[in-house]
Amino acid sequence: LIDNKNWYCEIGNQNKDISFAVLGDSHALSFKTVLDKAASEKKLKGLFTGFSGCIPFLDVYAIRPDQAEFNCNQLNKKFYQYVKKNKIKKVFLVARWTYYTDGKYDSTNISHISKYNNFVSNKKNSRNAFEFGLKNTIDQYNKIGVKIIFVHQVPLQIFPPDYIYIHSIKKNEMNYNESLYNLSIDYDKHVFFQKFVKNKVNLIKKNIFFNELIPDIFLCDKIKCIIGTQEGSYYIDDNHLSVFGSMQLKDEIKKFLE
Repeated sequence: LIDNKNWYCEIGNQNKDISFAVLGDSHALSFKTVLDKAASEKKLKGLFTGFSGCIPFLDVYAIRPDQAEFNCNQLNKKFYQYVKKNKIKKVFLVARWTYYTDGKYDSTNISHISKYNNFVSNKKNSRNAFEFGLKNTIDQYNKIGVKIIFVHQVPLQIFPPDYIYIHSIKKNEMNYNESLYNLSIDYDKHVFFQKFVKNKVNLIKKNIFFNELIPDIFLCDKIKCIIGTQEGSYYIDDNHLSVFGSMQLKDEIKKFLE
C-alpha cells in the first residue's frame, strides 16, 4: 500500500491544484462521495487516502495482524510528508474514533492502538495512545501551517438498517417513520458513549486550535439519532453512513472548504 504509486486518489475538480486532503479509516470512505461532490461544486480539488482500521494519527501504531502489508503508521507519515511538500493547507481527519478507545456499546470489538510498535496493547493503553495521537497530530500539522478539520464520528446504531426497516414496515405499514425513529439509537446513549473522545478533543482544543465538523447536528435531535427516513437509510450498517446519509452533510462540508 505504501509503495504503491496509486496510494491516494483525487476528488473534486480535476483541473485545479490540490487545496485540501482527507485521511482516515473506512468512515472516511463513507464520506468520499459527498466530499467529491462538495469539492466539485466549490470548484476545488482534494487528495483522498486511508485504510480500513487505520486511525489517522502520526506516531501511533495499529495493533493489527495486517500491518506488514497495510502499515497505518507509514501511511500516516507518508500523507503528512506529501501535505508538507505540496503545501496543502487544509486536512480532514475522519474516523470511527471510538473503535480505538471503546469498541462497541458492550465494550467488544475494540481495535487497539499503541504509542509503541510492540503489538501489545489494551483499552487503557489504547486510550492513552488516542490522547497522545490526537494532540501530537494536530500539533505537527499546525506547525506546518495546516488547518485541521476533525470530523466527529457519526452515531453508532444498535441495530443495522435492514433489521430496522424490515421491522418498521411490518409493524406500521401506514407510517413507518415513527418505527424507524423509535428503533434508532437514543441521543443520550450516543453522547455518553462518545464522552471519552469528546472530552479529549475539548481538552486539547484549549491549547491548540482546530476545526470540528459534528455530524450530530444533522443526524440527531435531543432524543434520537435517526438511522434514516422513508426516503432512504442514512446508514449501510450500524456505523457507516450511506451515500444518501453523507449527503445530509454536503452544505456543511462546503463551508469548511471555503
